[in-house]
Amino acid sequence: MGKVLSQREIDALLSAAPEEVERKEPEVKFYDFKHPDRLSRDQVRVLRTVHEGFSRVLSTYLSTTARMMVDVELVSVDQVMYMEFTMGMSNPTCIYILKIEGLSGNALLEISPELVFFVIDRLFGGPGQVVVENRPVTLIEQTVLRKIVERMLEFLDSAWAQVHPMGFKIDDFETNPQFVQIAPASEPVVVFPFQVALRELKFPMNICFPYFVLEPVLKKFTPRSWMAISRQESDERAEEHIQDVLKVTEVEVVVELGEVYISLRDLLELEEGDVLILDKRVEEELKVKVNERLKFFGRPGVYRNRKAVLIAREASIEEQEEDDGSL
Repeated sequence: MGKVLSQREIDALLSAAPEEVERKEPEVKFYDFKHPDRLSRDQVRVLRTVHEGFSRVLSTYLSTTARMMVDVELVSVDQVMYMEFTMGMSNPTCIYILKIEGLSGNALLEISPELVFFVIDRLFGGPGQVVVENRPVTLIEQTVLRKIVERMLEFLDSAWAQVHPMGFKIDDFETNPQFVQIAPASEPVVVFPFQVALRELKFPMNICFPYFVLEPVLKKFTPRSWMAISRQESDERAEEHIQDVLKVTEVEVVVELGEVYISLRDLLELEEGDVLILDKRVEEELKVKVNERLKFFGRPGVYRNRKAVLIAREASIEEQEEDDGSL
């Protein structure tokens, strides 16, 4: 017959036993059947990479066009119903309906009217004031904007060419989102919201693809697609990006009309109407310096009733070194 444990021995065994591990409840993830996720993580990653490359090139182009620094940033990759996307747009707005060669269906490019007015004001020589007007874009403004949008679509084509040739073309223009029906109201769409920052101002811009339009292309996306895009950031594109940024960089240009040496006494006695005889004749070339470095030679003149200098030739390396040595 086995030994019967006393109460003291039972208590000692219970106190020595390890504490019961707390059971974790299974993690519950909510799934919204009205907003099904049609895109896998790899597909979202590829789409994000493509449109981030587009935003970088667009930043450089808008900086050159507006003659000021512009930053374009991809905010997210959203999956919503088409009705929700159209309800979120302002009225009036600027909507371009895009044809895609080789694919059935259309895409949308929506640009904030405030951004349109800002860029057009800069193109016409204005300071770039944001005019908040609840009005559609005029025909003249549409003509000016169309050239910019066509250039933007070329950049979008180049970005997509790394995974699939698209061939974006403008099919139509509309200001009222209720008149644009590229998909049924309940059709899922993929939206790429961008944020365009100029000075302290920020404007929205959206690109929208119905899911059925992208579906044939998405089937080709694999983890290798994302790796291939990352590796295709070639030195040539980086060089073009640097050149475009340099184009909007301000530099100081100085034209030296000539030199004259006078004593300090003569300098102090100068009065209005006195004439200083320079060491240059009218027909001689003038030095044109960029950021205090000799770069060109020019000739003085008048252009449209304003004083001007005609660039005659580029300074040779020997002339540049000689001028640097005389400083």
